[in-house]
Amino acid sequence: MTIHEQVDLGRWLNEFPLEQMIEEKKSLGKKHGYEVRDDWLPGGSIICGPKDLAEVEHTRRAIISRGHDLGRTIPIDIFLWRICHISDGPITRIGGRPFRDPSRPWPTAKRTGLVGKIERERPLPFLAQISFLDSKDLVPNDLPGDVLCIYGDWYGKHDLASQSLALEWVDAGNGQDARIVDLPEVPVWPFCAEGVIHRTVSYLDCYNMLLDLGVSMPYTLNSFQATSIGQDAHFVQGEPSDLATLVATLSSFQGIGKWPFVNCPDVPRFTHPMGHQVELDLFSMMLGDMGCLYFYKDKHGRYAMHEDCY
Repeated sequence: MTIHEQVDLGRWLNEFPLEQMIEEKKSLGKKHGYEVRDDWLPGGSIICGPKDLAEVEHTRRAIISRGHDLGRTIPIDIFLWRICHISDGPITRIGGRPFRDPSRPWPTAKRTGLVGKIERERPLPFLAQISFLDSKDLVPNDLPGDVLCIYGDWYGKHDLASQSLALEWVDAGNGQDARIVDLPEVPVWPFCAEGVIHRTVSYLDCYNMLLDLGVSMPYTLNSFQATSIGQDAHFVQGEPSDLATLVATLSSFQGIGKWPFVNCPDVPRFTHPMGHQVELDLFSMMLGDMGCLYFYKDKHGRYAMHEDCY
């Protein structure tokens, strides 16, 4: 029994059919004075919501149906997101509260104080966690824990190198959800995004063929840029030199458009405590410029993190 909700791929392929995507592209082409070829395909996409997954899946299926062999595969678990007020247990999520060992001290880093810009050791806000409990077959058996919690000053930062980040590996048997009163500061988001898992594959040999076919964003068509678990992903600026085995990726996402989340047909609206209506920017997470955090085992057998963005 899995702990994550499963993506209903058929639902999203029907919600965003290939024919509709082609018609939208043709309409956009007429508006801007260019034509869309009859054999046009959507291409790749950074996976933020269900439409992005549908674009990638439709394109892959169409290429195969036209007689092209995409070659060797490697299994990957990727995540779409559902919005909720709180998420419980050792499940993949962004925002909310961490599932952690309460006997361990809260992660800290040197952060600028409110007065005089004095740097001092301060608790870091919780960013996200990735749960490997449904994906043990995809990663090495010596992971430091079942859940990887990520803490950091990420909000509003466009330079990943300027961020303070900390990692915390948690064994499921030793963890519990932190109490709201234990959080070091008020969360940036008024919600959390809970991971909805989908088992798919990366294609290892077809990138040059995708270039020849002229599909858009081919680098996100053979390999995914998504929050994911597994030994392959799209590295924005190239993989780190000391990488031995990739285990997971935390990717930026934008909660925009139709069905930004699997349980929200439109971008949510809510009333901010100050009284004004808020939407859009608080329902996205930007790591640099649509960047990623990559978690991997290095050539010395140590687990490390790599930051990258466009």
